[in-house]
Amino acid sequence: MTNSTQNVNDMVATPKPQVSSKRVNGQTVVLDLESGRYFGLDAIGSQIWAHLVEGVSLGEIVDLLAQQYGEGKKKMWEDVTKFVDELQMNGLVEIDKKAAESPSSGPVENYRPSRLRRAFQFIQAYAFLLFIDLGLRLVSLKKLCGFFSRKARSGRVVPADEVRRMTLIPLAVLRWYRPGIACLHRAVTTYCFLRWRGIPVELCLGVRTYPFASHSWVEYEGEVLDDVSAVKQWYQLLTRIN
Repeated sequence: MTNSTQNVNDMVATPKPQVSSKRVNGQTVVLDLESGRYFGLDAIGSQIWAHLVEGVSLGEIVDLLAQQYGEGKKKMWEDVTKFVDELQMNGLVEIDKKAAESPSSGPVENYRPSRLRRAFQFIQAYAFLLFIDLGLRLVSLKKLCGFFSRKARSGRVVPADEVRRMTLIPLAVLRWYRPGIACLHRAVTTYCFLRWRGIPVELCLGVRTYPFASHSWVEYEGEVLDDVSAVKQWYQLLTRIN
């Protein structure tokens, strides 16, 4: 095992101090005390969360779950890291800095853009965010999304890992640019940013009847990118913008 692979397997995702969790009717509910947002975890998500709370490394979690469910380690690694990415995107966990210096896309093949490229992407996303802010003030949401919907070909196939990595860029900028931003603004920004890069994502708008609430999120091939996957069960889909 190389040092790079070992560092990735030893990576630890620690729940942030302002995050609290509780078991309710067999389900784990995670609450961000700062933002007031809460997240419901399914059975496997609850197991991963329990291991994270105990300080278990990602590599050990993969080994435990692969043995328990009889899954291959590569597939289990993808599932665990995808879940942890969602937690990190929502500001619920922080990654051990030393381990995070290594690529985290998997134990065999890893990818991490250079610092210069990451800095350029960050600046690009920040400028893009200013453009979206201006666009929402000057034109309707329908016209803004309609403009960017033409930027992606519906037949284009982009690897899911690449799409998830690209999603992290606008989400990171949003947390710095405007903490606690509304879900619609976050979803529209993510949708337009990825469409601008030619990725055929979809903007989803849904509602919950009681207590009444509305929510927005972005999907790629049925996978929620900018929120937890459970939003598809929490909210009834009203419309989907391609």
